[in-house]
Amino acid sequence: MMQDISDRVAWLRLAGNVSARRFGLAVGITGKTVRNIEERRKGAGLASIVKICAAFGISVDWLQSGRGRAPAKRTIAKVFEGHG
Repeated sequence: MMQDISDRVAWLRLAGNVSARRFGLAVGITGKTVRNIEERRKGAGLASIVKICAAFGISVDWLQSGRGRAPAKRTIAKVFEGHG
């Protein structure tokens, strides 16, 4: 169950079957930032939230609260094409 933003970022990465580094490259943040968000060491900053939402075409509301519709797995996979 996706309780918070950390869980939703992890879900996006795992649904794409990519490393934190590759996720970061595709989105425009560092792999370390991805790991920090997922492991709840640091909260996601506004710039990271905006980049993640733009990359996946998702709403800030979904990423932050889980309200609304999660992206389809095929949509997630397209984000990582060319970022191998």
